[in-house]
Amino acid sequence: MGNLKKGFRALLDDADRVLRAISTNDLAGMLDRGDVVIVDVRETEEREKSGSIPGSVHAPRGNLEFYVDPDSPFHKPVFAGDKLIVTHCASGWRSALAAKTLQDMGFTKVAHLAGGFKAWKAANLPVQPGTDADATVPAGMATGIGGIFFKARDPKALAAWYQKHLGLRVEHDTIATLEWRESARPNAAGCTVWSTFAGDTKYFDPGTASFMINYRVQGLDRLLDSLRKAGVTVFDTIEEYDYGRFAWCLDAEGNKVELWEPTGIKPH
Repeated sequence: MGNLKKGFRALLDDADRVLRAISTNDLAGMLDRGDVVIVDVRETEEREKSGSIPGSVHAPRGNLEFYVDPDSPFHKPVFAGDKLIVTHCASGWRSALAAKTLQDMGFTKVAHLAGGFKAWKAANLPVQPGTDADATVPAGMATGIGGIFFKARDPKALAAWYQKHLGLRVEHDTIATLEWRESARPNAAGCTVWSTFAGDTKYFDPGTASFMINYRVQGLDRLLDSLRKAGVTVFDTIEEYDYGRFAWCLDAEGNKVELWEPTGIKPH
């Protein structure tokens, strides 16, 4: 791929310069207004798993332009008229780009939710439960393998070997994403990330093993509380991305363990 003329951060900066970012409290005050349309641009799996803002309209980011254009066979009447459209996603990036797209298409009353659905939930505002939440899995436990990471003398060459001989579709030289669907919820897609690391990587520290396993979990905060109460070494850092939240601990033999609470977005 050649050099990008404009990266995603530049696109976000462009959007921030011309868009109105609405706070969670301000949006909460608009829930019952008939002149506001709240548009959830997250993927279906995200909305079904984590719930939604009451009264919001679902228009996944990849479908948005087709839903709002009256000339599209997929046009949705809710976008007709002169209402204020407020987009939101998980954390605010996709919604900003979506709102900027709407503005470019000619909509004049457009804004997006600052901080996204994460900020909405953090503010303890009303949430409509998802329709596909996995009630069979208790919160605060591992639900599957999210990633397999291991050290290599030559990470690129070893990943190429796996691509050639085992058919892994390697991206970015050392990463392969194995996609699958949950047996109990066929509509819910998931993935396991496979990756080689340099032999001197610090990512597995303070563990001494040549590998690290990433576990998909449900209820990360509850799980971390349980581990701490049991005397397990849990690292203070929690990292958040649009595709999930990550934390780390050590198992009984000192191996570093990665815990991932996914959102439904494919890691990128």
